[in-house]
Amino acid sequence: MRSGFDGLTWEGEYYTNSLDAIRDFSFVQREFATGPGLVSRSDGSGWKSAAPFTGQAYDASKFDVVDGAWDHDHCYVCEFRLDDGYSYWQNGDGVIVCDTCKDYIMTTYAVRQRA
Repeated sequence: MRSGFDGLTWEGEYYTNSLDAIRDFSFVQREFATGPGLVSRSDGSGWKSAAPFTGQAYDASKFDVVDGAWDHDHCYVCEFRLDDGYSYWQNGDGVIVCDTCKDYIMTTYAVRQRA
């Protein structure tokens, strides 16, 4: 399923700062699927953080691996929510962008940067 918002202008400071931070323009297309998450144990405040678990080393006294905990991600540029079945693009730096932002990056932004 195609991801992204229609009608973005990319002119706001948030968008330009996000775009300017992207250094690797070699994106690979993927499809989001819910998977295990590395979830922090509560510090007493009730707040927990989560990240995708891909087999990386972690401190078991501070984190738990929870099946299905990584159930969405967001586009780095526009914050579009990527749920199961949405396509997205990821570069070697781990930056994730939606289809709409990737199209803009490759047809307009990256071209301007190289000029």
